[in-house]
Amino acid sequence: DGIGTTSFFILNSAGVETDVRTGQLIAIVEDQKAQNTAAQALANATDNIRELTTIVFNRNTLVSLATNRITVPAGTWEIVWEAMTYNTSGTETATQSFLYNQTDAAEVARGTVTNADESSTVHTLSTSGSIVTTIAASKAFEIRHRVAGAASIQGGFPGNMGTEVYTRVTIRRV
Repeated sequence: DGIGTTSFFILNSAGVETDVRTGQLIAIVEDQKAQNTAAQALANATDNIRELTTIVFNRNTLVSLATNRITVPAGTWEIVWEAMTYNTSGTETATQSFLYNQTDAAEVARGTVTNADESSTVHTLSTSGSIVTTIAASKAFEIRHRVAGAASIQGGFPGNMGTEVYTRVTIRRV
């Protein structure tokens, strides 16, 4: 471009160019609930789709959110997520979150595994993950969460201190 800086532009369907620089924060999407509102229940031995309710930040409206799915345009993206669990069963329970490409019906990346043993009856744990992925066309992604052990656990603990945030996804241009 003549000044030593490379820019990346996305052209939307209306023909409008949007400058998206490498490393630029593109979006933050969360599962937000009103103060003291419980998180969703997560069923045992199931790939639970985590609720995503709010776009907290959306640079140039590059992403969209509908029915717990984040749609991201073509490009190379760093996607980072964190999902909470709250277990009161007193049963050993393992959980793992993962990024799922709903458009292509394919798992993209697994997150960290968390484990609560039976020696304590209450556990609040966080599982997280990240990946750099390149997509040739717009795709819809979900955060899924597998629970193994307890019949059902909650997707987080309501702290009763303000807005409850149980899942967070951050997207950056790479």
